[in-house]
Amino acid sequence: MKRILYLITGLTLAICLSGCATVLTYTSPLKSKIVTRKTTKTLSKPCYYDCYVKSEGVYLTKKLYCTETAQVYRIAKKRSEIALPLLFAELPLYGFGWLDYSGAMAVSELSKVEYLLGEFETGKPKLCSESKPASNEAVVIKNKQQNICYAGHTNAKGALNLKKVLGDSHNKQPLIISLKSQPSVSFNVIYGEK
Repeated sequence: MKRILYLITGLTLAICLSGCATVLTYTSPLKSKIVTRKTTKTLSKPCYYDCYVKSEGVYLTKKLYCTETAQVYRIAKKRSEIALPLLFAELPLYGFGWLDYSGAMAVSELSKVEYLLGEFETGKPKLCSESKPASNEAVVIKNKQQNICYAGHTNAKGALNLKKVLGDSHNKQPLIISLKSQPSVSFNVIYGEK
């Protein structure tokens, strides 16, 4: 009877000291999962333009947008699910469960490998920069009442020189300001003092 008890104790001790969970984790196959991570890249997307009137003139601003892209990864690492049940089995016997468990977790983390599978556009625009002056933008300014059509550029501050278009007139004038590069982007503004 004592021999059998010594044999069972010796085998249990040998299994526990050999790092059973660590060995099983090391020999286990890779377990993989697919992960999507979002990133942004600056691509050629149209800007968002805005126009506002101040007492000193009409100003154009723009905001730059990027397209959001997502990267798909396959993350593979050794399975470590066996380590936790063996921790509870080894802990009451000899107290080596924590050592074996930490060894199994280390093997699992060291086997971690990431593979980039692909990258795709999500189609969601993302704001890349705050609003800034639309400097040196080619614009077309129209005034239907006075039958005026004028092509010009904004200055470095995004301001339009309306003296060339309206002359010295101080009356409120309805203007249509459109971008020469994108005629679909236009603004209806009323400019003048009275």
